[in-house]
Amino acid sequence: MIGLRHRQGDLSAFAQAVSTPGSGMYRDFASASSLARRFGATDSAWRRVRRYLRRKGIRNAKLDATRGFAIARLSRRQRRRAFPPPRRLRRLIGPVLLAPGPPVFGRSSAHAARGRGRAAARGATPRRTGSPAGCRQGVRSAGLTPNQYLTAYGIDSLHARGLFGQGTRIALVEFDGFDQRALNQFARCFGLVALRPTVHLVGLRRRLEPGNESQLDTQILTSIVPRAQVDIYESGTAPGDLVRLFAAPLDTRTGGRELPDVISSSLGFCEPRFRRPAARLLEYVLAMAAGAGITVVNAAGDSGSSACFTRRRAVVYPASSIFVTSVGGTRLTLTSDNEIASEVVWNDLLFGSPGAGGGGTSRFVRRPAYQRGNLGASSFRTVPDVAFHSSGFPGYAIRSEGQWTSVDGTSAAAPLLGGGALLAIQAAADAGVQRPGLLNPLLYQAASGGSPGLFRDVTRGNNDLFRVGCCRAGPGYDRASGWGSLDLEALAGHVVAAGR
Repeated sequence: MIGLRHRQGDLSAFAQAVSTPGSGMYRDFASASSLARRFGATDSAWRRVRRYLRRKGIRNAKLDATRGFAIARLSRRQRRRAFPPPRRLRRLIGPVLLAPGPPVFGRSSAHAARGRGRAAARGATPRRTGSPAGCRQGVRSAGLTPNQYLTAYGIDSLHARGLFGQGTRIALVEFDGFDQRALNQFARCFGLVALRPTVHLVGLRRRLEPGNESQLDTQILTSIVPRAQVDIYESGTAPGDLVRLFAAPLDTRTGGRELPDVISSSLGFCEPRFRRPAARLLEYVLAMAAGAGITVVNAAGDSGSSACFTRRRAVVYPASSIFVTSVGGTRLTLTSDNEIASEVVWNDLLFGSPGAGGGGTSRFVRRPAYQRGNLGASSFRTVPDVAFHSSGFPGYAIRSEGQWTSVDGTSAAAPLLGGGALLAIQAAADAGVQRPGLLNPLLYQAASGGSPGLFRDVTRGNNDLFRVGCCRAGPGYDRASGWGSLDLEALAGHVVAAGR
């Protein structure tokens, strides 16, 4: 992956201007292709770089649609000959990732709910609440069933208005494979209509083996937006692969693809172990997505305020990007009508399971404008922005790998918000209003100015798994749950009202 010099600062400024309510450019988005031409590598710069590579025997370099980087397959000899480039070209060539790099670390992945045996032995397992519904096997998985989270977060009210994601599109970026049969079985169990996602391979020759992550994402979306178009992008697990995964949905050059309205990701690397060159390239791609009006949501991680699973504070990237809505975790208690009775920060250590919602302060992402003025003295980005149920007590009922299971993690919270954002985008389209793009400036202004019914403030609990002193919930914004959880029906109304 060969980074090319681009106008990152100008693109970031544009993306923030079109995403901020009150700006004269609010929701005046541009196409990804026009943004690439305006802020990416120029034709003359790419010609010079390509000529240099060809002189070094590298003839297969291809310019990405974002014009922020090129991809080439190199032999070791070609790597040694071409890099580092001569000084005269260094102003044109940016970060260069010469090897795949280490596998993903600190991934925000879905996993079977853990620690039940030890917790039960102590009598500490929380009592199951609410009223699950569905086939016997699905209910017996002990996870939340669709009727429960659809009611709890106001989604069933949007369904009652006829909003099921018609005319919207969401891209899922994945490090594991998808199984249509499992999705069909899930839909039959809960009386739903199964989505039929389209799979795209990014740098791969064959599809990946199915895993919990893709099943969780697609099954939650089937519950929320069964009539949306879903595109799944599969790739390897290196930092460079993550850049390509987020860039792929922005490429409309082949296959008649359209830009997605939402990109949902449950992938992440703990910041201290993520390669900075890859972060520089990914920030460019994420800024382009925001400038094109795409809402990007990313799980904040499942290891609390210590994303590296060590006794050091750390957060997950790209959840810490300023162009991403970072989704943390809570644990719900439901009434018999599946309304929310109480909500605390997700930290299952009490029940013998080492999982908690990601949160804390970034080490290298500077604080964005939408976080200034009310979040303390730090000059760096804090996460999460909002939070949804992620606990394993209960987890989410899914069908995966030939069985019914219950899974936990912010990997469930991210597609839940992604699906809710799609319904808000559909409501905006029905009202003749432009989609919102990056949600964060809208959410932070609404929270600071008071927006009754939109947020459910989470004031109890912490996400500290390793006794690092961070982070505890309190009134208002905090690094354990952000602004709290959202009523997604209220979010749709706010998106429409703010766009008029």
